[in-house]
Amino acid sequence: MYHTIKVLIEQGRSIRSISRELHIDRKTVSRIYESIKAGKASPEAISRIKKLSTQAEKIIPYFEEGWSAVLIHQELRRQGVEVSYPSVARFVESLKAKEVFVPMHSAPGDQAQVDFGYFGVFIRHGQPIKVWVFGMVLSHSRHAYYSVVTNQKVETFLRCHMQAFDYFGGVPKTIKLDNLASGVLQSDIYDPIIQETYAAFLAHYGSCALPSPVRRPEDKGKIEAGIKYVKNNFLKSLKSRDWDHLVGALHQWNEEIASMRVHGTTRKVPREVFEKVEKHLLLKLPLERYEIREVTSRKVSQQGHIQFHHNYYSVPFTEVGKIVRLESNGNLLRVFKDQTEVCLHELDLGAGQYITREEHKPVGKRDRTEEYYREQVRSIGSNALQWIEAVKMQSPYHWINMARGIIHLKKVHSNLAIDQSCKRAFDFGLLRYQKVRRIIEKDLWREPSLTAVPTEIILGGFGHDLALYDRITQ
Repeated sequence: MYHTIKVLIEQGRSIRSISRELHIDRKTVSRIYESIKAGKASPEAISRIKKLSTQAEKIIPYFEEGWSAVLIHQELRRQGVEVSYPSVARFVESLKAKEVFVPMHSAPGDQAQVDFGYFGVFIRHGQPIKVWVFGMVLSHSRHAYYSVVTNQKVETFLRCHMQAFDYFGGVPKTIKLDNLASGVLQSDIYDPIIQETYAAFLAHYGSCALPSPVRRPEDKGKIEAGIKYVKNNFLKSLKSRDWDHLVGALHQWNEEIASMRVHGTTRKVPREVFEKVEKHLLLKLPLERYEIREVTSRKVSQQGHIQFHHNYYSVPFTEVGKIVRLESNGNLLRVFKDQTEVCLHELDLGAGQYITREEHKPVGKRDRTEEYYREQVRSIGSNALQWIEAVKMQSPYHWINMARGIIHLKKVHSNLAIDQSCKRAFDFGLLRYQKVRRIIEKDLWREPSLTAVPTEIILGGFGHDLALYDRITQ
């Protein structure tokens, strides 16, 4: 408007004619003309006083403490400041420093980026099922691999990687990934703790993981764009929600459309760049595939067991109440606490079974075998062992109870006293625990042993002269 009025005045037009020509008030024309004569080539910008400018001293400290715009708005309203939330949100946004993102270029074979994207609900075997798409994009060529999955478990995550490596015929040196639960245990830009199984998997292939910082999708923009592309180009054009059709259609789309298009950023065909430049620079595939294990976690029950595939497996009693990690290759089940393997089980093919190992129980609750009691008696002495063997022959169903009694005597008496008492009882054919206890309590084990054993006592039967027992035990 300033330029137009200036030209018209220079052409000799009057203010009235200019007003009529431009359909503006004569006062406006006059004001602009005076500004032009004063040397102004354009109107001054109107400076609007922001309503929150007067509240800046209150808002800035809240912002520096990490308050959200919602909390700040609530606090201002509580203090009686009449202001809308959008106004507060705009003011808070103006306080944030704007970051400049520099385009990231990767050398051929150096990096791939991976992520999941939700596809929606499809029908498999007549049942609805949630479906995600896994994507791996080579950062240099933009050549990509996509596959559909029904979960984001660690073993699924690893299997998708393995299939992508096979598809490319090689392995990128690094994998850029989001902070997926499948891949990263803890988000830390400076010292990320990589999920152990994922790290071991990549190490097997000579690669390593580079987790993106939290809330920075720009650091993995290639896979972000790839997931967005497969949703907008492939998924929206899909006419069927059948799982079997989905799998084949995605593979065909990737081969015929995605890899053969002219990429919007590089302006090159991804497959052509991959074949000519990048493929031969990927790491070679190892001779053996990585053994993918099913990985999960469980809390050890008060009974000292964890549940896995409908069975219950024992864990050392010291781990009761703790969270342990389980790894299974389909044949064996390994249980880990932190980085340490605490036990190993062979998987049971049944259901509802308790698979318990005695060494996992507290010492006082373990099932004690016959050999255990025999060894305990042997530790007392050879005479005690000889006596218990004779008891076992005479009372094969009750000898363990008498062995427990003999072992219990160790709490009060010495091994020598018990052993010699067993010898005296054996010499007189006394094969009952109460007889040994009576001998040791009356110190009869210190008496000289008889040179001959009353045969009627050894042989047993009903013809005993009971006075013999009185003489033996006084």
